[in-house]
Formats: sequence, C-alpha cells, structure tokens
Amino acid sequence: MSIDGGTSPQWTAGGREISYISQRRWLTARSFAGTGATVALGDPRELVDASGFVETTPLLTPSANSYVATTAGRRFLAAMRDRTPAPPIQVVVNWQALLGSGRPAPQP
Repeated sequence: MSIDGGTSPQWTAGGREISYISQRRWLTARSFAGTGATVALGDPRELVDASGFVETTPLLTPSANSYVATTAGRRFLAAMRDRTPAPPIQVVVNWQALLGSGRPAPQP
C-alpha cells in the first residue's frame, strides 16, 4: 500500500479504504478498489499527526493498533501518550531508622 512503508494497517469505510501509520508518523489513508486481479489505489492522504499515539510493536502487540476507525471511517479513536511529566521519584534509604528517631521524613 505504501512504497515508504508503514505500520498498524486497518481497513476502514467498509473495505474501501485502508489506514496506516506512515514512516513519517502520520495516520494515513488510501482508497482501495478492486475486483479479481485488478486493484486501484488512491493517493495517500495524511489525516493527522500520529507522533503522540501510544507505540505498538509487532513483538509485544502483534494484532493491536493504537487507533481504531468508526465503521464509516470518518472518525478515529486513538490511545495517546500522557504528555504531562511524571513526578520525581524519591528513594529513602534506611527508612526504618527514621521511624524510631523522631526526625521527620524528608520532603520532596
């Protein structure tokens, strides 16, 4: 479907279109028509930037996509990465000694 490659293919619009994530990380769609040995593909259409989609890999999720299309193929639901930074992790060493010392635990 693409000379540049892609991942996460999915049929949409009742089998008349295929969507996939392009190498440029865009959700891309191409129309598809064919009977027998004759196949006609439309030009690739970049729909939305997919760089924020949750990553899927063939090794870990061989049959899962991070997006799904509605039956008509006009809307997509995507699993997005959380862009808020995670709070820092604080490791307290020898925490048992702090319990009996009467000293307050360190604050972040």
